[in-house]
Amino acid sequence: MKWSGKYQVAGGIIAGLAATELSLRLAFGLGNPVLIQADSESGYRFQPNQKVWRFGRTIEYNQYSQRSEPIAPQKPPGTLRILMTGDSVLNGGNPTDQPRTITELFEDKLSASGGEAEVLNASAGSWGIGNQLGYLRKFGTFGSDAVIIKLSQRVTPRLVFRTGRETFTSSGSSISPSRFSLARPPLLPSTADLVS
Repeated sequence: MKWSGKYQVAGGIIAGLAATELSLRLAFGLGNPVLIQADSESGYRFQPNQKVWRFGRTIEYNQYSQRSEPIAPQKPPGTLRILMTGDSVLNGGNPTDQPRTITELFEDKLSASGGEAEVLNASAGSWGIGNQLGYLRKFGTFGSDAVIIKLSQRVTPRLVFRTGRETFTSSGSSISPSRFSLARPPLLPSTADLVS
């Protein structure tokens, strides 16, 4: 049986669409988006326990909707744990591979200076201070030594925090681990001063 011209054209179009669909799913990870859920405290957050591959990049969310590897609820002994909350800048979104997020780079930098470190990433696009505080109310700080709340640059162009060992400051309008420098600002009290 011979196919007529219009069936060949229709078959070619269908085959082309199927090939395009398969290549977009397999080569770019489309069809498997990162999912978000409503949350009574934070408004919305990423669904927990997701690991997807999109646009050649790995995106992972742990059991607490953090863009971090799975964690124990309390920090392991001898580990410096920092919890960072923020918006899409901190999160990185689809364009940022998991090992290239700010928190992963910061963790690598802290670990390279000696000792164990965990930097947790509780963030989502367009999160403001209310979303971040809602997340902290719901989940707590996971026994962190420091909590860094990243606000938009209109709110705070400079970020300073103290871990108990050292003080870190960011310079410029964006927060990046490569832009963190060790500093001891004279007006910033030490952790011991805050406790006493």
